[in-house]
Amino acid sequence: MISHNRMVSVLSGQFISSKWCTQPMLHANGVTQVPTYLSRDWGRDWGSLRRFDPVVEAPEAHLNLATATRSGLWNPGPIRIGP
Repeated sequence: MISHNRMVSVLSGQFISSKWCTQPMLHANGVTQVPTYLSRDWGRDWGSLRRFDPVVEAPEAHLNLATATRSGLWNPGPIRIGP
């Protein structure tokens, strides 16, 4: 388990600690966010690592998993953009 004051990100299979932020920023909606950087490349921001804390108790989700083999030309249909 990673403590709140020592959050790390995983990039390319390596654990990399945040150089610029030792204390994560806690948002009002229960999201902890820390900037992420690639090892030895502190000048390039790779986005942020977010941890979402549950706000209310909820039942555990049940997943239905399946395997499907499709050709490279398969299309699930158009993307719905509008309401």
